[in-house]
Amino acid sequence: MPPQGADIIFGAFDINGDGVIDYDEFLRIVRGPLTKPRLAYVIKAFEKLDTDGSGVIELEEIKERYNTSKHPDVISGKKTSDQVLIEFMETFEMHHANMHNGRPDGRIT
Repeated sequence: MPPQGADIIFGAFDINGDGVIDYDEFLRIVRGPLTKPRLAYVIKAFEKLDTDGSGVIELEEIKERYNTSKHPDVISGKKTSDQVLIEFMETFEMHHANMHNGRPDGRIT
């Protein structure tokens, strides 16, 4: 492949333009867009977590819906309930952070 072609492909994968293709960026391109049935599940889950109907899920709303008491790390004392909740939220914030120089905002939209 000529260098120009490699640069074009790399640019498509490097969503945030930082010169590195991280795992989240790679998966977004490889997986492609959500199918309609999968999108319907995502919307349903989002609406369940968005308890105030604002269109934004914040940590307090996750606390209302996500019970960490049976989480193995909470049971063992390795992590607090809040640590597990924050990790859960961070899994959804990876894309936002990738698009905003690694800065999560504590909100899921």
